[in-house]
Amino acid sequence: MLLSEPSVRPFHRAQFLQIAAAPWLFLFLFITVASSSSAPRRYFEFRNNFWMNLHHTLFREAVVAKMTAETRTKSGLTQLDNAGVSKPERQAWEDAVRFYSDSYAGERLLFDDQLVSINNLLGAEKDPGKLSGEGLPRALVQCLKGAAPVYRAHWWPEHQKTNMQFIVEMEPKVAELGPEVIPQLEHLFGMKWPVKPLPVEVNYYVAEVGGAYTTEHPGHTTVASGREDNHGPAGVETLFHEGA
Repeated sequence: MLLSEPSVRPFHRAQFLQIAAAPWLFLFLFITVASSSSAPRRYFEFRNNFWMNLHHTLFREAVVAKMTAETRTKSGLTQLDNAGVSKPERQAWEDAVRFYSDSYAGERLLFDDQLVSINNLLGAEKDPGKLSGEGLPRALVQCLKGAAPVYRAHWWPEHQKTNMQFIVEMEPKVAELGPEVIPQLEHLFGMKWPVKPLPVEVNYYVAEVGGAYTTEHPGHTTVASGREDNHGPAGVETLFHEGA
């Protein structure tokens, strides 16, 4: 969005003399303008959202739970280690996984309208300690609230840490490569990159092909930090690829 230029009125001589008598003001204005004009453009807004991570972890656990033992072995996927989880906590967690299995079995995060809507709504939840649940199905809200204490106590600290490591790794690489890559993408796809940074939900798990996906209206990318090949140059490529 382009900002309209402010109207400019000529200075009176008295005003000019007042300003000229304060050279520090010119210096301040110069530094302010120089700083703002040299600020790097933000192409992505990285988020490390508790409720998004809980949602995607439960979805992933439901997917793995439905797999045969042979499929799990071939894919190398296992369910979360529940060592140290108390019996009541285990029951609450299993109930939540069962809810996801019953509600979303066979659905794709990328293509199912309800799951896309849930992803967008959870992305707007800013308070990690409280789920407003606005717009979400009541049964889902109850499920997430029931599973939240278990996830927060046993798996979230490691997931949150890995997400932050991903963000710290990616931000400088995106800032460095963006000015060269974005114009090429715009030319290649005949599109303009959004003026506002594209929201990127960094989740430990993303049970989609390639461990990343993007939905539209509004543009919203979700990427897995726990996936090895989403780091390094391949991770940067994933971000720009998804954003385009």
